[in-house]
Amino acid sequence: MIWAGSLFVLLGLLFLMPVIMLVIGIFTTEPLGQGADWSFSAFSVLATPNVQSAFIASTVIAIVTSIAGVTIAAVFAFLSERTDAPLRRLITPAMLVMFATPSIYYALGFSLLANPYTGLLNDVARILWGSTGPVVNIESWGGLLTVLTFRTVAFVYLLMVAAFRAIDRAHEDASLASGATPLTTFLRIDLPIIAPALSGAAIYAMIAGLQSFDTPLILGQPVGIVPLASLVYGLIDRQFPPQYSHAGLLGTILVVIALAMATLQHRLLGRKSFVSIGGKGARPEPHRLGRWGAAAGSFIALYLLIVQIIPFGMLIFSAFQPYPGVYGTLTLQHFSRVLASPRTTTAVTTTIALSVGVSFVSMVLALAIAVVSNRLSAVWGALMRSLVLIPFAMPGIVTAVAIVWAYISIPGLRELYGTVWLMAIGLVVVVMPFALHQAQSGLSQIAPELYASAQVSGAPPARAFADIVLPLILPHFLTGWFLAAIAIAGTLDIPLLLGSPHVTTIAAEVFDLSAQGKVAQAAALLIMLVGGLSLAGLLCLAVRRWARNSVMRRVMARANATHNRLNPFSASVQGATR
Repeated sequence: MIWAGSLFVLLGLLFLMPVIMLVIGIFTTEPLGQGADWSFSAFSVLATPNVQSAFIASTVIAIVTSIAGVTIAAVFAFLSERTDAPLRRLITPAMLVMFATPSIYYALGFSLLANPYTGLLNDVARILWGSTGPVVNIESWGGLLTVLTFRTVAFVYLLMVAAFRAIDRAHEDASLASGATPLTTFLRIDLPIIAPALSGAAIYAMIAGLQSFDTPLILGQPVGIVPLASLVYGLIDRQFPPQYSHAGLLGTILVVIALAMATLQHRLLGRKSFVSIGGKGARPEPHRLGRWGAAAGSFIALYLLIVQIIPFGMLIFSAFQPYPGVYGTLTLQHFSRVLASPRTTTAVTTTIALSVGVSFVSMVLALAIAVVSNRLSAVWGALMRSLVLIPFAMPGIVTAVAIVWAYISIPGLRELYGTVWLMAIGLVVVVMPFALHQAQSGLSQIAPELYASAQVSGAPPARAFADIVLPLILPHFLTGWFLAAIAIAGTLDIPLLLGSPHVTTIAAEVFDLSAQGKVAQAAALLIMLVGGLSLAGLLCLAVRRWARNSVMRRVMARANATHNRLNPFSASVQGATR
């Protein structure tokens, strides 16, 4: 098929070529075509103390955040799906919001709340109790791990909540009837049943911990906590000449570790089912917490308050204060300065263009891949989808390094460096796995009979796809478009390496302002970003609801009309029945 061959070529250029060039770059002193010499000198970086400490930092982050994140997420999943705890219906929407919110939002919000210099908590402690030192220091190992764990909890919860929902209550009732306590029942009955989901979520959490970049850059780097992703960024952006080969080597090591962990996850879960044993007799009644219900509801409310409400409230509060740590009358000067800056205009324009345009292109490409791969053989279809999933194993900063190395090595493409087009290519690569997942989810829910009935009636494949499949998948397309736009608007690593002073995004500008000490202006700009995303989300929900209610009815009526035309006897029976 011409379409399949074209897609393979395009995916090879987007996903495979940067990885190949990243590996080749380890053994060259300069980009190819620029007088490069072959060398193994890049491996000497592994013996340097800063690289060894970066490996240790990344390992600590991956292990601690995965253990803590999986534990807390399991508690919330249990409360949400297996109990009658108050506020339990808020958990899933709140986790979705936390997962969709850019990482820089949490990093800056908690920094304004508890940094050792002008953090609100420390200022209150100095005023009330005369403290001479910081009472709470978010710029520390404890603070960094706490904020990263909050992000991990949301991510892991969304991975495992379905497994908790599928548990057969009959097993729990048998345990409780035998005299076991609810805690013992959870540990001995529920936990083994959901072990596959827990182990898979833990491995994904460890991969995410190894790839963490935004939060350590803001909360860890000021106190010397530099994990591997931050070190890779420093080798490119803060050294002259940039150490591409060293950065490529460290990035490749990260990719190999992530692939090894993903392989382990596949071996653990590949032959296991997530379906709970049960049938028509399975009962979904929740556990009655009784006197513990108030404690569970308080725990949910306290967690949501600390993780979601307080950081956003801190951003709003700081944006309207004259200076960090100086509390006076409310002022709009930070918003005025941000809006008057030419860099803000550039950042806003670039962010809107990239969020809308790149996310749309990504969803169109993902839909094409999902449709074409389903029509190929199992091997070729899996190969096509595997090419798109390469970024899952690569931190965003490593993806940026690979793209830079690949494009500056190819004459003619070198001119793209520092332009919005190269940034757009990098963002397409980063968000494509999520876009493909959304496209495949939408296609899997469409009955093949609908598409087949249009073809049987004489419609060509393109017409059948346009009339049947495309309108039905429109709600999933809109959701994927919006989620990809959120990811693009909040991405920091790609704009930092692939952008330039004249091509920047809101996330990169927020980071630059905070690095310059203009944290109040950074907070004002971030509030504008979150407000824009919220309005876009409401618009997306309204359009999605219209698409689901209006377009789907029209398509189903068209499909039923086609079916009745092809089966007149069935149509007459239906008419008589009515």
